[in-house]
Amino acid sequence: MDPRNCNVGYVALIRGKPDDAMLKVESPEKDVFRYYRKNVLLPWITEIRRTVHKLSEGAPVPDELSAVSWLDGGMPQLAVVVREEMQDADKLLKICTCKHAAAATGTQQPCDLCAAFRTMKDC
Repeated sequence: MDPRNCNVGYVALIRGKPDDAMLKVESPEKDVFRYYRKNVLLPWITEIRRTVHKLSEGAPVPDELSAVSWLDGGMPQLAVVVREEMQDADKLLKICTCKHAAAATGTQQPCDLCAAFRTMKDC
């Protein structure tokens, strides 16, 4: 995040119906996650590459501009990310999608526990 950014932000509140699973209705969370990937994440990565690294739109992405996207690994998110067309698009755009436990707490987030956050380990 960039605190100097004046662009629009997003908040998504999702509530499924209790009978969605029984009716085999696709989760609204999948729709929101697909929307997020297409309309928020991918444009954001593209814009960072364009403005910060001067990468022209449609140009091949060099390895040094690879992006990493983390998600909590909830089943609706995973169902979207593991689709073959999503994997192909991520490979072309050099986006590596990683997951951590869906029920991870703020102090158990893998990014907070890695060596880059030594102050957390000292607390």
